[in-house]
Amino acid sequence: MNKTMEYERVILITGSTDGIGRETAKQLAKNPKNMVIVHGRSLARCEDTVKMILAEHQDAKVEHVVYDFNNMSNIPKMADEIKNRFPKLNAIICNAGVLLPERTLSDDGLELTFQVNHLAHFALVCLLLDTLKNNAPSRLIIVSSLCYNWFSIDWDDLMGETDYEKYKQYSRTKLMNHMFTFALARRLAGTEVTCNVYEPGVLRRDRI
Repeated sequence: MNKTMEYERVILITGSTDGIGRETAKQLAKNPKNMVIVHGRSLARCEDTVKMILAEHQDAKVEHVVYDFNNMSNIPKMADEIKNRFPKLNAIICNAGVLLPERTLSDDGLELTFQVNHLAHFALVCLLLDTLKNNAPSRLIIVSSLCYNWFSIDWDDLMGETDYEKYKQYSRTKLMNHMFTFALARRLAGTEVTCNVYEPGVLRRDRI
């Protein structure tokens, strides 16, 4: 029997090696009915997060996966690893995100805020959606921000080539998170997969 079968919730949290994601992983790992999958782009930081959780909750079940959203070729690899290692996955918290002071391109040549905050999560969710359906009741939570409505999306300049400003680009990607969540929720109506967007409010990262 696969080890994940004994847990009621097998939860993937993207971007969970610092800030809100790290604290969320720690709190969810307290529940003995949960298996938590930590995700980050650095093996050392993933291992450090797992050690921190186990130091506080020695019986917690915590695993990790290491993939950088800077390269979209990592997304199908990440999805395949998760499906192979954690076939009972039934919860995803899309938390990874960046706020970049200067316009930066990803390995794929796309604006990095757009790629990390929206596109990578969009692709990952699409690749894991059948797994969520198969393990229903399942839950998808996409972490957004209170600033999601500060700016409208410029569909002619998604990459911020002509008008990049860090809060403007960040706000637009958070609006994309909302739009994706609402569109997906409509498509999942009548299934046992719930899809919600969550705004954590204003937080000081140094206090987390």
